[in-house]
Amino acid sequence: MKKTFWDKYRRCAAMVCIVFLTFLTLSDFYSDIMGSAESVIENNLSGDAEIFTMYYDDMINERFVNLNQISKSIGKTILDDASATREVLDEYKALFGDLLILDTAGQKLFGDDVSIGLSDDELEMLAYDRQICVHSEIVENADGKQSIALCRPVEYDGKVQGILVGTLHITSIQTFLSKWSKLKNGSVFLMTDEGKFIVGDDNFEDIFGNGARSYYNYLSDCNLNDDEMNTATLASKLYKSQPAAFSYSAGGEYYASVLEPSEYSDWHMGYVENIEDFGQAGIKLSKSSVVKGIVCLAVWGIALIYFLWFGHKYNTYRDGIERYRVLQKQERSVLFEFQFTPKRLQFFGDMEALFGYKSHVFLGEEVYDIYQYVHEDDASVRGRIHKFYDDENSVFSAEIRIRNADGVYGWYRITGSLVKNIKYGTNQRFLGKIESADQQIADEKNLLQRAENDLLTGILNKKTLEGKMVDALQHMDGNYHYIFFMVDLDNFKNVNDNLGHIMGDKAIVDTAQKLSEIFPNNAFIGRLGGDEFAVCVAYDAFDEESLHDYIGRKSEKICEVNRRTYVNGDKQVSISSSVGVAVAPDHATDWETLYKKADSALYRSKNGGKNCYHICDEK
Repeated sequence: MKKTFWDKYRRCAAMVCIVFLTFLTLSDFYSDIMGSAESVIENNLSGDAEIFTMYYDDMINERFVNLNQISKSIGKTILDDASATREVLDEYKALFGDLLILDTAGQKLFGDDVSIGLSDDELEMLAYDRQICVHSEIVENADGKQSIALCRPVEYDGKVQGILVGTLHITSIQTFLSKWSKLKNGSVFLMTDEGKFIVGDDNFEDIFGNGARSYYNYLSDCNLNDDEMNTATLASKLYKSQPAAFSYSAGGEYYASVLEPSEYSDWHMGYVENIEDFGQAGIKLSKSSVVKGIVCLAVWGIALIYFLWFGHKYNTYRDGIERYRVLQKQERSVLFEFQFTPKRLQFFGDMEALFGYKSHVFLGEEVYDIYQYVHEDDASVRGRIHKFYDDENSVFSAEIRIRNADGVYGWYRITGSLVKNIKYGTNQRFLGKIESADQQIADEKNLLQRAENDLLTGILNKKTLEGKMVDALQHMDGNYHYIFFMVDLDNFKNVNDNLGHIMGDKAIVDTAQKLSEIFPNNAFIGRLGGDEFAVCVAYDAFDEESLHDYIGRKSEKICEVNRRTYVNGDKQVSISSSVGVAVAPDHATDWETLYKKADSALYRSKNGGKNCYHICDEK
């Protein structure tokens, strides 16, 4: 056993060392490759970005030239000949998405319906400084098409008579970007100096994700490779209309990005390209990378020979296991082995036939994940197993429900025994067997449940509730209060008398269901008889105020859910509930006294107008 233990750990340590050496080697290779590729991209992409921005600025300049021609053609007609002005706009309409004329206050005079709101700075630039500008926001026409707006003043007789606006549809700009960008695994896009995306080419969503709105938000989830570059530095460059170039990583990929300012606005044309797409030209490996590569290949060669030998031994072992699985499948059972140090849980047998799961070896803290398949009402088996580890008992046995791959719980019997270290007496292994016991245990549980539960409602009957309460009060934990609610339906007799016993039974069942919804699974909920119910719940109150607050909230909820109306034909009856509350150990420490005090509080609620609650010893 000791030899096997150390052999296993030596193999694990050797594998960790091999993986670590491989990781270091690959890291050096990748750094060399990325460094070379990054140098290439910084030179190539910066030149391409500068040229492409010139193309974009030329396109904008051409549109401003057209606007200048329109402005001269309009002349003074903007003031005294509306028909002639519209004719000029119609003549040049084909050059723009939309054309319109605003007055010097920014209000529309002629042309297409476009939602545009020029800022005070833009109006001052156009009307007083007589300069052209690109509107800082995206505009939208009556058809819902988004565009950028090019604005220039219309002058006559030495004065600005209006503002001429021509738009370029976003789709037209996207077509322009996609046509000229030539980026296979990169993207070109237009953005404001505040980092807001305006439009990108066909690859934009592949790089930045669907619904991307801000370049700064995108970069916040990336790792910038330049120590001198951060979002604050980048924002400063954009605000000053300066170019910016940097590299970053996102989603396991490395990118280089260049931002070039446009001549006609505060906007920037952005370019991003995957560094790995620049090929391997000019790549140089360091001496350290070469040496590590040779050593790594030699080590993997030795490891390969060992794994081939080990694989042969494993195949022999697997054949034996396969024969065992055939036998276990017939018995509908599997064996398991839990090793204490280090923690390791392994199953032997056909797990798929029994549970629908493939066999899996659990290591370390992962072994406790097995309890997620156990029904929550049977979770105490974990404590029972740990108690068994510490006891002197030789055999463990328990029946629990386990969830299969279809989400259905079935009953299984677990038996097992401990293997201890002879010299030190410590636990070494827990060997056990899991076998299907669905029918047998289900029958046993069903008989017990029918004996304990009320036949009409399914909740505890009076005898069972009393037994559980007596036991709970005898073993009361000093940190908990046991709050006992007695609930009696108001006006229930009228339901039976006027609507019939079927409706009366429904009122009883509905009340049991509502109480089960209000209180946790570990609460005792039972029917004392007729239309009278009881609930006992354990509550860890750190002060009297929190205790009274909890009682008040639960009591009010009971009254609320039991305000119901039942109808049969043309007859209807409304019911409510009265509640009496007593608390152990505050009001009593035994079942009989607690019951009497809660009943007394219930009597006060009945005589106090019903549909309310009272707490024992409170006025």
